[in-house]
Amino acid sequence: MKQFMKPRYALLAGTLLGLAACGGSDTASGDATADSVEIPAEEALEDVTDLPVEDAAAIEYEEPNPEDSAPSIETTQEAADNAENVASEAEAALEALEALEAEDAIDQATEAGVNEVSTAAEAATDLGQ
Repeated sequence: MKQFMKPRYALLAGTLLGLAACGGSDTASGDATADSVEIPAEEALEDVTDLPVEDAAAIEYEEPNPEDSAPSIETTQEAADNAENVASEAEAALEALEALEAEDAIDQATEAGVNEVSTAAEAATDLGQ
């Protein structure tokens, strides 16, 4: 079996050395650049000889008119009125919630008192027997 493997190793080593020898290149064709996106772009600009020109419309700047961008007095007053209405509605809702919580607290206290009275009455009855 050992003699069968030796020729395989020799063949493998020879193949690897042969491939390694083919891998080197000292010629100029090996230094050639690969085609990329830049080559067509550079070719497209080769014939251009005109200098860039300024775009007057891009350079002009007009100050914005504050009257165009500022809200009107009516709009501002309407927004203030709406905010005041929302605040008063929120306050009324809070008061209603507090009233409900107070009623619930009274109901719970009443139930607790009734339960305590019932418990005390039961305890007294048990003692009396």
